[in-house]
Amino acid sequence: MIEQNDVFKDKYIDFMLTESEVLIKLVNEAIKKGEKLRKDITRLQKVSEKILESLSEYELFSEISELHRAKPEYNYVVGIDGSCQLVGGLGGKWYAPISVVRVILKDCFVQGKFRYVEPNVDIFWAKVIEINEPVDGNPARKAILYMLAVETKALSYWSRKGYEHSLILLDGPVVDPPSFYGETERKYAVYRCKSILRCLSVYGSEVIGCVKRIRDRFFIAYLSDILDEELKSRLKDFINDYHVLAHLFLNFRFSIGDNKTPYSGPLFTRPIDLGSVSDTYRFYRKHGVRVLCSFFQKSIASPILRIDISLPEQSYEEKRLELPEIIKAIDELIYPGQEYPYPVFLAHEKCNVRKGCAEVLYDEIITRGRIIDENMYVQLMMSYMR
Repeated sequence: MIEQNDVFKDKYIDFMLTESEVLIKLVNEAIKKGEKLRKDITRLQKVSEKILESLSEYELFSEISELHRAKPEYNYVVGIDGSCQLVGGLGGKWYAPISVVRVILKDCFVQGKFRYVEPNVDIFWAKVIEINEPVDGNPARKAILYMLAVETKALSYWSRKGYEHSLILLDGPVVDPPSFYGETERKYAVYRCKSILRCLSVYGSEVIGCVKRIRDRFFIAYLSDILDEELKSRLKDFINDYHVLAHLFLNFRFSIGDNKTPYSGPLFTRPIDLGSVSDTYRFYRKHGVRVLCSFFQKSIASPILRIDISLPEQSYEEKRLELPEIIKAIDELIYPGQEYPYPVFLAHEKCNVRKGCAEVLYDEIITRGRIIDENMYVQLMMSYMR
């Protein structure tokens, strides 16, 4: 394993090897950018303080006191993730190694209390698919959609087992891909909705998306509907949801801390209906799946996660959303030293098809020409494709 110090040394060596005249100018530019960044943070701190004050009546934030009372009850916790790489392309023929993994924890929540159990790693899918270059010239989109379809199949197959009280954690949003480009994506989304609803129909089961990279503007769109015109105009200063949430979370932590020491424990927001701010989420709602989101931070030093919670649209009003139980379960599943729930983290690591692996599969196995006969034509054609 590469030590962190070794990585730092490599960066330092690269830094010192840069031409000195270039380095002097770059360092001076970096100092200027750092000063600008500090000024921007100070300015946005004041803006976010005003936004937080305006949001006080909505009681948007919740903290650890609510989690103390929560008692999650799940017989199974399942993490699902997929990975793909695209290689080839010469002659219009591409290959995509695809892997989808389910990590299963059985009886890790007993009588509302969490206990560590050994995970069962289920390699649900590991195949190399062949793709002829599509008309739009974007084979990567086709490969990713294929991978997502297999992820959804892994979700669907779990529902067929009928395991009650299952907490199913997806690495990424419930709605994936987050936007549609054509009829193929729409058909896939309908299939995904049906698979999610099958899981939700099993007693006590939940389907949750854990979004690690929050680059959307869903929360900003939500804020623009409830803030006054002055604050609404200041939202453009924030790049994305993560940017504004980082400021709001930190301001809230300082506001409830003692003697200017910020509160450092778990913090989460009330759920927001994404169907009100996104066409794609409205499409899912039309096909029976309503998605609410809550933003969660385990500690002051942890990244903020978006927790997508899927609910059946048909029985939405009748179903009680057990948000504290869901957040408490996710909080317990983020082990010390990690940033994401363990089943999601492990599924991501186990399914990961690295670029080098895909290239070796293509160069050394698919196109190497491992054939018994000595057909020179075949050998030459394979060499052209490498």
